[in-house]
Amino acid sequence: MSDDYYYDFSRRSGRERPSRSAAMLLVDFLMTLLTAVVAVVFVLTLVVPHVRPAYLGILPVLGLVAPWTYVVAVVLMLYWIVRWQWWRASAMIVLVAVGAADVSLYCKPQIRRSYGEPRYDRSAIRIMSYNVRGFYTDNGASFTVDSVAALVRRFNPDILCFQEFNVPHDYTLGGVDSLFGGYGNHVVVSRSDDSSPVTVAMFSRYRILRSETMELHSADSVRSSGKALWADLLVDKDTVRVFDVHLNSTSINSADNDYIMNHRYMSDTARHSKLWNIVHRLNANTVSRSIDVDSIAAARRSSPAATVVCGDFNDTPMSYAYRALAEGMKDAFRECGSGYSYTFRGFYNSLRIDFVLLDEERFDVVSYAAPDSVRWSDHLPVFVRAKLKN
Repeated sequence: MSDDYYYDFSRRSGRERPSRSAAMLLVDFLMTLLTAVVAVVFVLTLVVPHVRPAYLGILPVLGLVAPWTYVVAVVLMLYWIVRWQWWRASAMIVLVAVGAADVSLYCKPQIRRSYGEPRYDRSAIRIMSYNVRGFYTDNGASFTVDSVAALVRRFNPDILCFQEFNVPHDYTLGGVDSLFGGYGNHVVVSRSDDSSPVTVAMFSRYRILRSETMELHSADSVRSSGKALWADLLVDKDTVRVFDVHLNSTSINSADNDYIMNHRYMSDTARHSKLWNIVHRLNANTVSRSIDVDSIAAARRSSPAATVVCGDFNDTPMSYAYRALAEGMKDAFRECGSGYSYTFRGFYNSLRIDFVLLDEERFDVVSYAAPDSVRWSDHLPVFVRAKLKN
C-alpha cells in the first residue's frame, strides 16, 4: 500500500472541527432565538401564579399555555443536547428541572396498569363536582337532566356540588332531587337574581348544620358573575365545611372558540382586533377572579372545621386563583390522578379548570376520576373519594 495514503491520513488533526455550513448557522441562530423566547415565557408562567393579576397586565393569560411551554422547553433541551451545544442545553436543563415540580398539576404518568374494578374502603367519602351548563346539550336544543341524574345515581356521591345549576322550567328542584336519588332536605342552593343567573348547588347525604351564600365582589373593570356557598356537614362525629365555587367566567363565547379552534380566515387587521379583544377579556376576568378568590380563601382559612373546596375555577393550575385556593390543600388529581387530565371540552382538551381540593391535614385522597366519556356539558364531572383522618 502506498505511503501517500498514510501520509494524508496522518496529516489530519484530531482537534480540527468541520466548518458548519451557512444553513446550519442560520438554523442555530433561529433555534437560539426560539430558545430565548421560550425561556422567558417559561419563567413568566412560573412567576404569574404568585403575583396578583392586577399588577401584571396581560401576563396572567400565559397560564393557559403553561403545559405546552413546558413540552417545547423539553424538546429544545433535547435538541441542544443532540447538537452538543452544552451552554444552551444547560440553561434548558435548569428550566426543565425547576418546572418539573409543576408537571404533576397536569400529568401523572401511570406506572402500573390496573385491571378489574378497584375496591374502596366503604368509609371513604364520595364527592362529585360538575358544571352542568344549565342542563343544556351542546346545541341547546334539549335538556340533560335525566342523563346527569343517571350519572349521579351510578356514582351515588355523598356530597354533590353543581355549578351553573339552572334548573329548566320543565323541572322543579324537588323533581330533580328525586331523579338524583333523593337527598331530601339536605340541599342548599345559592341565591340568584335575574342579572346573575349562574347558580351553585350542593346536595348532601350528611346533615347540613348551617350554610351561607358568599357575596363575591366585582372588579372595577368587570362585573363578577361568580358564585360561591359553603355548608357545614355532619360527617359521623366530625364537621366538614364544603365550599362550592363557580368563579367568574373567561367570557370566551362560541364564536371565539370557533376562531381559536378552526382559524377561520380574517384580514390581518380583523385578526389582530379579534385576538386583542379575547386577551383583554381573559385578563379582565382574571383580575375579577383574583378578588373573588381572596375572599373565598380568607373564609376557608378561618373555618374551624376541616375544609373541602369544589368547583369550576375557570382558571388553570398555573394561576393566582388556583394557588390562593390550593394553599394548605391537597389537589385530588395531584394525589391520585393518572395520565394527562383536562376537565373542559374546548381549547384542544387541554385545560383543567375544575377542581376538588381537600384539607391536607384532615384528608387522605383515595381516588380521582374525570371521565372524558361523559359529554352532557362542556365540562367533565370530577369524582373523588377521600377519607377523614382520625
